[in-house]
Amino acid sequence: MAEGRVYNFSAGPSAMPLEVLEEVQREMVNYKGSGMSVMEMSHRSKEFMAIAAEAEKNLRDIFAVPSDYKVLMMQGGATLQFSSIPLNMLGSKTKADYLVTGQWGEKAHKECNKYGTGQLACNTKSTKFTTIPPKSEWKLDAEAAYVHYCANETVNGVEFSYTPEVGEVPLVADMSSNFCSKPIEVSKHAFIYAGIQKNLGPAGMSVGFLRPDFADGSKESKICPTYCSFKTTGDNGSMYNTPACFTLYVMGEYLKYTKKVGGLAYWAEMSDKKSNLLYGTIDGSSGFYNCPVEKSARSRMNVPFTINGGDEAMEKKFLDEAKKHKLYTLAGHRSVGGCRASLYNGLPLEGVAKLTDFMKSFMDENRKSFTGAVVDNAAVCALPRRTGRTTLRAGTKLSEGPFIETETYPKEMEMSASVPFLRYPQVLKGWVGEEKGFDPLGVTDALPVYWVREAELKHGRVCMLATVGWIATDMGFRFPGDKFQAVSNAFEVNRDAGDFFVGKNFLPKEPAKEKDMRLKELGTAVYSLQTELRLPRLPRWM
Repeated sequence: MAEGRVYNFSAGPSAMPLEVLEEVQREMVNYKGSGMSVMEMSHRSKEFMAIAAEAEKNLRDIFAVPSDYKVLMMQGGATLQFSSIPLNMLGSKTKADYLVTGQWGEKAHKECNKYGTGQLACNTKSTKFTTIPPKSEWKLDAEAAYVHYCANETVNGVEFSYTPEVGEVPLVADMSSNFCSKPIEVSKHAFIYAGIQKNLGPAGMSVGFLRPDFADGSKESKICPTYCSFKTTGDNGSMYNTPACFTLYVMGEYLKYTKKVGGLAYWAEMSDKKSNLLYGTIDGSSGFYNCPVEKSARSRMNVPFTINGGDEAMEKKFLDEAKKHKLYTLAGHRSVGGCRASLYNGLPLEGVAKLTDFMKSFMDENRKSFTGAVVDNAAVCALPRRTGRTTLRAGTKLSEGPFIETETYPKEMEMSASVPFLRYPQVLKGWVGEEKGFDPLGVTDALPVYWVREAELKHGRVCMLATVGWIATDMGFRFPGDKFQAVSNAFEVNRDAGDFFVGKNFLPKEPAKEKDMRLKELGTAVYSLQTELRLPRLPRWM
């Protein structure tokens, strides 16, 4: 790493390869002997026309763009395309399907509704955008003008690992935050667009690959501004007006570098290495770090995570200390909080290694356990923070010692099978009945599951014995022994709860004495059962 530079985990504009920056630096004031900077020259000059032509050729070569597709280089970034797409692609159908798996897909859908009807083929907002549902759950309309999806959600850290199959309906993809990170199937799409400020250059423009049937203007809305017209942009070689010249030039240098290092296959390999290293550290932290995204939908580019169950003070401390190790821009998006590491092409593998080393040392220094206090041969565990659940690890049996240790684990977004509108209580993992995830009152948020399950089993057994005993007695069944033959049943004496041997008419009239008698009867009944059946004494805490 060059002297004075830091490891920049920004989500965009993002880190760029040092070699590209150094080449731009060398040509900053005098581009290839022209006597001027690219920022100063006319976009119609032969020098700049050559820059633009080479950039388009390299885009076609690197991404294997079909020869009949148009390559568009447009100002305004990807957000401008949220409007341009319905204005150029809705045509007479007036409706389109949107697969909304994050905030950028949500914004694109909202923009479509200004010009037509954006239909929600799927919407994962209820999971806080942490998953991608299977195709069987999508509600696709065969008559839609197109199906739009965001290939990688920068804010939420969700990525499609495949190209969605949508039948004959044209497919549109926002690939802004994973563009140039892996090979893509251009021919399966009617339109691919991407802001280049993540993986291919500085901010200021977007790149598009457009199928020819949408490049002829036949589906363009009458109210489409000239600046947003796909036909106008394509027919004029992306130079209807002055383009973002310097941005386009830097993108061209990035494309040259991409060819030099091995193309998209190289970036795909590096992306896998970096993301696997970081996710491995998170998953191996026993819950100190947590990524809320379902594993099958995790992004290779943007990794959101929380610390210690979402402890904001701890996360602030993490961000402050990370800067001392030259690890910058790790704060999560302002709308979701937490932390986020963006692993774009320009961030070297050594930067991710530095980050994971720091994460491990920070965890070792800041992990805290909850310990308990002694109460009658049991332990009352300190309650975990409300943002987390607990899992209990008993270092010794309760009968041998009072110490119980718990650790906080952040809530996952998996939903309960028994109560599908509630989250699955992760602390039930490993216990009998875990597959249903039944804890609607959140009892295991406050009490160790070990206690809850033991109490459930013991109380259940007592209730079953009591119920069987009541039914058996009323049906005339008796244990051997003279004292049991005198027990009345419901058909013989008007009795209620607590009238085990003498019947209601023999109870004292004063309330206090009646209560005392009932308690004595209960104790006598339990003692008699133990004596006759030679049962072990019940623990004193039962």
